Amino acid sequence: MHPWALEAALAAHCAYEQNNEAFWKLHDFFFDNQRQLTADNIREKIRDQLGAVVGLDPKRFMACQDSPATKSAIEEEVAFGKAQGVHATPTVFVNDQLVHVSDPAQMVSLIREVPGTSGGSITSGESARERRRTVAPSTIPDPAKGEFPTLGPTNAPNTLVVFSDFECPYCARLAKMIRNDVLLVEGERLRIVFRNFPLPSHPWARGAAEAASCAYEQKNEWFWKFHDFFFDHQHDLNAGNIHQEIMKNAHKLADLNYPKFQACLDDHGAKAILDRDLAYVIAKGIEGTPAVFFNGTRVDIVAPEQLLTLIQESKVGGN
Repeated sequence: MHPWALEAALAAHCAYEQNNEAFWKLHDFFFDNQRQLTADNIREKIRDQLGAVVGLDPKRFMACQDSPATKSAIEEEVAFGKAQGVHATPTVFVNDQLVHVSDPAQMVSLIREVPGTSGGSITSGESARERRRTVAPSTIPDPAKGEFPTLGPTNAPNTLVVFSDFECPYCARLAKMIRNDVLLVEGERLRIVFRNFPLPSHPWARGAAEAASCAYEQKNEWFWKFHDFFFDHQHDLNAGNIHQEIMKNAHKLADLNYPKFQACLDDHGAKAILDRDLAYVIAKGIEGTPAVFFNGTRVDIVAPEQLLTLIQESKVGGN
């Protein structure tokens, strides 16, 4: 999927074999120059960097790059990740706990609040060759159980539950990816369930969630109209215009009972729906948006191929 990622991983591993600081030099180089790197120039760019890394032996480094043992080491790290239930990147652990972060404030809060655990750490410096731990994938019971906005066949063999925030850019990206790249291919085999998780750091997310929920109280279809509107126009919306834009969009929906919708907003009639979803989020320790569950198991989706693969694998499994 990422044509130069393996080459970069091999190089970073070879740098680390010589010294830890060299690894971080290449780490920063790859991320800082990500847009300029390609499968065609990655090796040349890596070698251009060797002189800037203090204490690195270039000949030893280049021999390591082409060594089968180096590739095996990366493959073992990938296998180790899969054993932990890792499905996508970035996947983050704080004190051996799988966490999901979408902004720096969440990470700072986790560092301050997440307790340490005994028995060692994934980040203790031990490689996958030296350590094997079995950690169950992050699973919570029945995230789809209840009355929620849904999209797709009710009898679909697979269910994707998305805890989402209408102001979250990653949520918008995921929503568009599902709509444009997944449902068009596997729409008959997937049911989408939406659950609210408006983050307090997003000033208009709660108002948008209330509006979409008020629309849902009248008709499931109206929820999805608001859902697409918020994500498609996310860059144009703000705390100052959100109410006006909600009203304008509501007038476009044929058969929507506008007075009833207005009363629901004015009376915060959807508050119980949002409070229910937020209580669930807190109880299950869900951190950050979007939080996605495929058939009840937490997954991290950053590309359509990942979700399509899960659906295909479910076919093999008998779904």
